[in-house]
Amino acid sequence: MKSILTTNLIKYTLTTLVLAIIFRVGLSASIAHKMMIAVIACAIVYAILMWFNGSYFGKKEYEYLPIFDI
Repeated sequence: MKSILTTNLIKYTLTTLVLAIIFRVGLSASIAHKMMIAVIACAIVYAILMWFNGSYFGKKEYEYLPIFDI
């Protein structure tokens, strides 16, 4: 039986953690300087990067752990 914590899952988690920290710092700085365009840009860029992160590691995880018997 394969492990629940795969390398792709760990890489996804670390990438998500880094992106969330960068988003939090960027959002805090943008709000502190009252730059609403930067707040909106941070949110949009974060959403796009998280979508790419999920789809990239999701495809890699599917190739590594295909589930055929559900």
